[in-house]
Amino acid sequence: MSISEQVLLRYRDEGHLRFDLPPELCEPHAATELVAGIQSQEGIYRVDLLAGKGKLAIRYLSTVCGFTDVVKHLQAVIQSLGQKPLQTSSRALVLRPAANQSLTERLQSAQTAVSRWLRAKLQELRETAEAMKIMLRRFTGSDPANPDLQPRWIKEFLNDLVMLYLIKYHWHHITTEWLPRPWTHRYEWAATLYLIYLSVQARLPKPA
Repeated sequence: MSISEQVLLRYRDEGHLRFDLPPELCEPHAATELVAGIQSQEGIYRVDLLAGKGKLAIRYLSTVCGFTDVVKHLQAVIQSLGQKPLQTSSRALVLRPAANQSLTERLQSAQTAVSRWLRAKLQELRETAEAMKIMLRRFTGSDPANPDLQPRWIKEFLNDLVMLYLIKYHWHHITTEWLPRPWTHRYEWAATLYLIYLSVQARLPKPA
């Protein structure tokens, strides 16, 4: 059996392929050249090779290169590694799962697939969270790691919200008690004027 016939396709999805590799292709030098050769194909943006497990994962843009293009390129790369020449027939790469797996092996394979899926989803969530942080940083012009650099408009907006809430909450007392008897409620008026003073001071430009 040639080296290419030992390369088994284990998973195929839109823009995502996974293969089982023979030990010869998992040697450090061969693995490095294999990954570099695969990445040279336009449209392939990620190649993961787990040499210890003999697993190869390829992610590509299906709008740039198709499944057949990726397989042919993989075959050409394996040929260029100086291994046994690949056959040009359709069996050059065995694109089918092993049919003689036991029930235990199939269950283990399914558990491994679920584990890989969960890790992939977790990685996607992390990347999404990081992208949201970047978008928030660009929108607010702030740095979450340094609260002292928060833009002024955020503080001013929060201060305005507090002022509006206090006015709404005390509106009945202002119209029925504070205005008719200002001296009786002089302390309330003093606190109100002081809050207005603080709000105005917060909006004044600060010296550099």
